Parts: sequence; C-alpha cells; structure tokens
Amino acid sequence: MKKAHILAAGLAIVPVGAMAAPGDLSVKYSDLDLSSDKAAEQFERRAERAARKHCAAENSTTGSRLVRTANIECARQFKEAAMRQFAAILDGERKGG
Repeated sequence: MKKAHILAAGLAIVPVGAMAAPGDLSVKYSDLDLSSDKAAEQFERRAERAARKHCAAENSTTGSRLVRTANIECARQFKEAAMRQFAAILDGERKGG
C-alpha cells in the first residue's frame, strides 16, 4: 500500500502536548489516480484530516471553543510537508517513475 510518510522533524517548537503521538504521519494515496487532476485535491483533503487528527487541531481547550495555536501550527506544518512530498511523487509519476 502506497503512503506518503511525513516526518515530525522540524516540529520541535511545538509543545509535546500539542500532538496526539510523536512520530510519523501517513496519508494513503494508493487508491488515487495520479494521472487525474483531482488526485491532488483528494490527497490535500486527506492530508488535512490526518494532520488535524494527529495534532489534535480540532480539539479545543477544556472549557473553551478555541483551538490552541500550537495545534493549528502543527497541523499546518504537517499538511505542508505532505503536500511537498505528494508533489514530488506526482512529478516522479509524470517522469515515468
């Protein structure tokens, strides 16, 4: 099964409590048609959901509806890393890789 693996490197500035679990975050793409223009859109939605879940970006602080800034930043960084890696995968596929 193909998955893009996004390393948690570079997230040292995020407090440990901001992430559900340290380590790798995987986003499945084996079922996407990489020749389709919609593949990137679908992958982006998956990456955003996975990043939010991993970083607990949808969880508010107890007694508040506000999401912690550190959680949002964690999710943003994971999503950006996933999209960069997916772009490289698409580029490799287009070049016959």
